[in-house]
Amino acid sequence: MFDGPTTTGEAVWDAPAVALDLSALGAGSTGSDLALGIVMACAGAFLDAKRIERARAAEARGASAPKVIRVNDEAWRALSVTGLGEYYQAAFKLSRDTGVQHWLVLHRPSDLRAAGDEGSRQQRLAEGLIADASTIVIYHTKPAEIAMTTELFGLSSTQTEVIGSLGRGEALWLVGAKAFRVQHVVSDIEWRMVRTDRAMLDAEPTALDRQAAEATR
Repeated sequence: MFDGPTTTGEAVWDAPAVALDLSALGAGSTGSDLALGIVMACAGAFLDAKRIERARAAEARGASAPKVIRVNDEAWRALSVTGLGEYYQAAFKLSRDTGVQHWLVLHRPSDLRAAGDEGSRQQRLAEGLIADASTIVIYHTKPAEIAMTTELFGLSSTQTEVIGSLGRGEALWLVGAKAFRVQHVVSDIEWRMVRTDRAMLDAEPTALDRQAAEATR
C-alpha cells in the first residue's frame, strides 16, 4: 500500500470532500477484515494528522478550525476488528474537542451485536456507540429486526410502529430526545452516486443515469 508517494499530490487532502475506497480489500474472510482494520487505523491516523495541521494553520491566522464530517461506510466490517471499537468509542466521546463528526453506516442494527461473541467486550463497545451517538437514523426495518431494533435504541411503541411502515427514502431520525419522520430527497446527480444496485437490474445506463452524467460535465 505504501510503496511510493501518492499520485494525487498533497493538495487533495485539503479538498472539500475526500473518499478513500477500500473495496479492493474484499470482504467476508478473517484475513481481509484484519487488513481492513490495519488500513482504517492508518487512514484514520493520517486524516487526524492532516486535521491537526489545518487546525494549527487556522489558529495561526486567527481563524476557527474547519469542522470535519467523517463517514464510515460499511461499518459492520470495521466493528468486528479488534481495536477499532475502542477507536470509535474515543472518536465519539472526543468529537466536541476534535471538531470531527463521525457517521457509522450499518445495514441493520443486528450488525452491532454481530461485532463480537455474545457478552464480549467487542460487542459491548459496538452497542455502547448508540449511547454516545447524538443522532440516529433508522430506515425501513424488516419484521425480524424490529424487536431487536426497539431494544437497542430504546424506541417507544409509536416509534416501533413507524420503523416498520417507513417507505423508500423515509427514515426515523432520533435527535437527542426528539424524533422525526423524514423523507429524504435525492437529486439526479446524487442518485448516480448512490444507485448501487444497477448491476443487478440492468447492464445499460438508464435515462436518469445519462441525465446525471450530463449534469456533472
